[in-house]
Amino acid sequence: MVFQHFSLFESLTVAENIVLGLPQTMRLNELVVRINDVGSRYGLAVDPHRLVHHLSVGERQRVEIIRCLLQEPRLLIMDEPTSVLTPQEADGLFRMLRRLAAEGCSVLYISHRLEEIKALCHSATVLRGGRVTGRCDPRLESLGTMAELMIGSTLPETRRTASVRPGAACLEVRELTTQARDPFGVSLHGVSLSIREGEILGIAGVAGNGQTELLAAISGEQPATTQGAISIAATRCGMLDAAARRRLGLAFIPEERLGRGAVAELSLAENTLMSCYHRGYIRHGLIRFGAVHRFTAAVLRRFDVRGGGTEDEARRLSGGNLQKFIVGGRLAAIQGCWSLRIPPGESMSEPPWRSITN
Repeated sequence: MVFQHFSLFESLTVAENIVLGLPQTMRLNELVVRINDVGSRYGLAVDPHRLVHHLSVGERQRVEIIRCLLQEPRLLIMDEPTSVLTPQEADGLFRMLRRLAAEGCSVLYISHRLEEIKALCHSATVLRGGRVTGRCDPRLESLGTMAELMIGSTLPETRRTASVRPGAACLEVRELTTQARDPFGVSLHGVSLSIREGEILGIAGVAGNGQTELLAAISGEQPATTQGAISIAATRCGMLDAAARRRLGLAFIPEERLGRGAVAELSLAENTLMSCYHRGYIRHGLIRFGAVHRFTAAVLRRFDVRGGGTEDEARRLSGGNLQKFIVGGRLAAIQGCWSLRIPPGESMSEPPWRSITN
């Protein structure tokens, strides 16, 4: 089974992680040959000698899949495998699964993305609230009929909202150049872009072509060499760290939900404290635990995060609900982004509510 949240040691290499998951012992040099053979056969190329913490999320999934394929499975279970993949990586995954099926391996594919079920699967079972609500051949069904089985009612009609005229530039990157911090990284050369208020900017590319390094530079994880390389809200901040940029209004949602977006073993309230501590949760060196829990509960309600209370560990949430929690917490830390319902006894004139209501 390839789980939605990977089980890899980031400080070990690809080959070392794979050998730990194999039932039989094997020499590392022999394993490296087999990893390369399986990778070339199924389109899962990955360097066996790379440290896992240098890999993108898509590359880490390849490690998990290769570890399964080396055991020659008769049944492969995949839980929401494309939730962390680019479209190109998803296409490669589908080609690999079709080849496995042609070789006689059964695949149990768990997903809420109906277009993938329709394109890939020979049969589908629909679950809602822990009960089977339907079985069908997805190749013969429409996306609408399968969606109705999932939600138990007709689909709501969507309407396009009025377009927003972009305002002033809120993020500017000017001739950003950085050197890769590890031998497998990608250096940036003269990257420039500008994002205005009310605008959505997309950055496209196959994994491993500098996206990770660009986001690290913008978020402050790897400061630039000049202050003017990056500006947030007209403030030059290229050499400022991540905390300083957060105070300027930047919120960053990493691709890795567990490990970077949230700490798996900590409660949701403790994760909130880690990401929003600067918003008034610590006063005179003391943590305002009551305010932290009330704020976390409000985020869970506002973003309909299911299956978790403020004391539940982050790893207990499903991938989608954990993502909603991470996004909600980051947005709540941006002043004026949206309003929460104020719990009884909490004043709007005091932190943390002052920073998230407008």
